[in-house]
Amino acid sequence: MCLERRDLPVPSLYGPYRFNLRNVSSSFQKSDFGSMSEESDSSDEDDEDEELEVENELLDGGSLKKTRRKSSGLHQDKIFTSIQGINCKRSFSSAYCTIANRVNSVNTFVKVAYPDMIGGKGAGLLEPLHSKDRNVCRTKLQSSVERGLNADRYLHNIVYDLDELAAAEVHIRTQDPAEMLCNKDIQKLGVKEPGSTARLRFESRFESGNLRKAIQVGTREYDLILTPDINSTSHHQWFYFEVSNMEANSTYVFNIVNCLKSNSQFNFGMKPLLFSVKEATLGRPGWRRIGTDICYYRNSYRFSNKRKKTYFTATFSFKFPHALDVCYFAYHFPYTYSLLLTQIWKWTCNAPNSSVYIRVDNLCSSLKNNQIPLITVSALDTPDNLLIVSI
Repeated sequence: MCLERRDLPVPSLYGPYRFNLRNVSSSFQKSDFGSMSEESDSSDEDDEDEELEVENELLDGGSLKKTRRKSSGLHQDKIFTSIQGINCKRSFSSAYCTIANRVNSVNTFVKVAYPDMIGGKGAGLLEPLHSKDRNVCRTKLQSSVERGLNADRYLHNIVYDLDELAAAEVHIRTQDPAEMLCNKDIQKLGVKEPGSTARLRFESRFESGNLRKAIQVGTREYDLILTPDINSTSHHQWFYFEVSNMEANSTYVFNIVNCLKSNSQFNFGMKPLLFSVKEATLGRPGWRRIGTDICYYRNSYRFSNKRKKTYFTATFSFKFPHALDVCYFAYHFPYTYSLLLTQIWKWTCNAPNSSVYIRVDNLCSSLKNNQIPLITVSALDTPDNLLIVSI
């Protein structure tokens, strides 16, 4: 529930971006200047008294007129607790896992994604655009039509089905700390999946993951179906999922078959993103653009309630850099809610050592009762940067 108008933070005379909290414990008062540690500091009250003395002295001088109105401040339930109590000495990955376990999700998650856990970014290098080959796209389109007309001649092995997993209620998340969300991708490196099959293994039961089904239609070719955004039946365009149990230097083809937009940046040089956990362990973490034979075209799959409307396919070919790696694919750089909160936690931890004032309040809550942060960033209050009104 969002703040009512009377509860909105009101700036004080001493600092235009300094908001008053009502009935807030001293342990959280310290977070005004960014420290989210578990320890409290009684000197905060002394600092506030000094600030009020400076303000009163200026007001008594006759050159200023007091214009601040008395504010009720924020209610106790408006305190941003999502990152509270996490010691600033903890690593980014450890803090991310703690925060991710506090997030309320619609679907059941079984892990946190490795790129998000380490704050994965781009490689920081200029990467070339893809040059579209119309002959390749024409061949891929013809192959798609052929599979649709003669489906019985082709493979149709469902290798990942989110609906089936949800119905089976496997990997139920509990409050047992031993079963809290974490990441074990590094332990999976070099480990072949049970059985002699060489097919890929998919996973998307992590924050922002949206792969719904993966169907093997060839030896190394897969049709992928995306899950729509929450509370919607459409918005199939971006994607984020994990792949493992692969072979190196073999060409794989992914066909995302339920895209909705009539055109895509994939037709104008854009490439999908890949994050390799193996590369990260070798000191080269980061997302990079990959793929050849990238095309985007209308397919033969129709909407169930609209006979004349069809879906579109985004398809690309690629080679994995390492065998038995754990890789993540994304339409663009993922930015999860937990990653946002972890970066806010990091900012608040760094703020005491800088001249920046940062404060985080709870603006409102989402439908799933996740807090929406209201972030204030300004300079620290000093007698030199007072907000004054001359008379």
